[in-house]
Amino acid sequence: MSNFAEATITPLPTDVEVREGLRRHGDNEDWHDSVAGDDVDGEGRSVSSTLTKAEALQAKGMMGWEEDDVSFLPVPKFGGIMKMARNDSADGKVEYLAWSGTDPESTTMTYSWDIAIKSWYYPRTLYDENFAKIRGPTRNRMYRPQGVKSERKTAELCATFTGEQFSGLNPKDGKINMPMKTFKERVRAHCIETGMWDIFNLSDPKMPNKKWDLFRFHAMLPLSQVLKEVTRFHDCKDMYINQNLKWSGEYIRSSISSELLEKLLQDSSISDSGPEAFAALMRVIHSDSYEALETTKKTLEDIKLKSYPGENIRKCNEDIGRLAEQLQSGGHFNNELLCKIAQIYEGASDAKFSQWATINLYDKVVQQVKELRVIDKSALDEKLWTCELMIRQSNAKYDAMVAAGRYTSATTQKTDEQTMAHGYIAAMNAAVETLKQVAFDDKSKRGTSNGSSGSGKCKKCFKEGHHAADCPTADTGATSSSTITINGKKETFKGGEWKTIKPTDGKEKIKFGKSVFRYCETCVRWMYHDKSHHAAWLVRQTAKANNNTGSTNDGSTGDSTTASNNGNNGRTLVAIGNEIDQDFLFGRDSIREDSF
Repeated sequence: MSNFAEATITPLPTDVEVREGLRRHGDNEDWHDSVAGDDVDGEGRSVSSTLTKAEALQAKGMMGWEEDDVSFLPVPKFGGIMKMARNDSADGKVEYLAWSGTDPESTTMTYSWDIAIKSWYYPRTLYDENFAKIRGPTRNRMYRPQGVKSERKTAELCATFTGEQFSGLNPKDGKINMPMKTFKERVRAHCIETGMWDIFNLSDPKMPNKKWDLFRFHAMLPLSQVLKEVTRFHDCKDMYINQNLKWSGEYIRSSISSELLEKLLQDSSISDSGPEAFAALMRVIHSDSYEALETTKKTLEDIKLKSYPGENIRKCNEDIGRLAEQLQSGGHFNNELLCKIAQIYEGASDAKFSQWATINLYDKVVQQVKELRVIDKSALDEKLWTCELMIRQSNAKYDAMVAAGRYTSATTQKTDEQTMAHGYIAAMNAAVETLKQVAFDDKSKRGTSNGSSGSGKCKKCFKEGHHAADCPTADTGATSSSTITINGKKETFKGGEWKTIKPTDGKEKIKFGKSVFRYCETCVRWMYHDKSHHAAWLVRQTAKANNNTGSTNDGSTGDSTTASNNGNNGRTLVAIGNEIDQDFLFGRDSIREDSF
């Protein structure tokens, strides 16, 4: 609630006068009713008589401090005076305690004690018979007790921050520890609790009677207006306001990380008041200019749910909430944006969620927007839709569907599979184009897929005259040996020399390890196939070519594209569409037995 009018009080001695009086005459408790001895007055004249304490002070041009004189208790501009019985008094004496600040979140009328008329009072302009009534503040931390120890404890309570410091929206480690809105509400709640909120409730530059809460509408107040309001507070010479200006600034600076504080001090002073420090901090974190707000609005409108992995609603809502908060603080958020946000949820790939968003969000928000164009929002019976409410409901629906295993989306895995398919096709096309230009009987010009180079030098044993595919040491290496039974004899061969020995016992099938080899008269060596398989392979390729109805890679229409046909045992490389025989693609002369 807004607070009461200022009370008229007796002028106070300045801090310098009080300290000087204490220095000259000692602590109040050591003073007596009379002071003996010679002294001089303020003009250097001798005072040589026994005087009362009041007379001595008056002779020196000073004012005395009376412990029971409540006229010396300053009345806060925002706050009041609390009258209560003293705990250490047996004769019913009372003490008076000031409190600072008002509570914008409360509808309770807080009555203050008027020392002059000795009565509790509350401003008539703010009186509402429906509100509750109490004597004193709504929060215990609003009290401002007198005394050195009490004042030091109050300062520590108001200015010291405890908890996790805010790191801003762009920390170096990239981890945002809390939303911007959470930070602002946390500082605001502390200022309300300790009676410092009123210095953040500032007047509009064009309409002085209109107030803006700086924590929630900082973009509505330019820096010049903030500085003007702070100057006005200083000029009113209210000790509680001056305390709040100082302590709130210290609290804000202590509530942010060292990295963010370093940026803040580039735009402000270490001694700036709370409103000045907060306004500067908002400028550091993000700009609230018209152009920046328009950019933020465009970013919000362009959000697509499908751009988030797994169409994660919660991740999407984090960005929606952050952008909406910036627009709301700058007074740039309108009801039409609620429709845009509802359409984001409608764009979900999951049909059930999309349908839910249409019925429960979009249709209702559109109806509200239409009604608000002709009806004041106070006249609407139903609860108004807000961005925060839409975020809460969509998160709850998403969590429920995920928990039940009913939420589906266009996953990242499907996107990866499509990318791999396109890459595979491109690789195959490039390979086909390369093989079109290479004759398969000219092994000196084959690619490196068979382990040999164009010079005809084997890359396994590094000898001239053969390639890696025909290397006698291909299977076991040049320095290893193999024991195998050929032509009824068990013999030991070096490396793969046994592969070239022609069978003479009529056995065209032998077993070596776990592999079964056949002697191919076409290849003139032991292979996984024999001569008959060459003809079978050619029949299969011819059948594929006859069944092909697609187009060749160069755009012409035909059944097949022949990459090479050089009469080498009748072998023909056939590329059908994007498919190609893998035995030729990878430079293999042999065909695996399990492929037949």
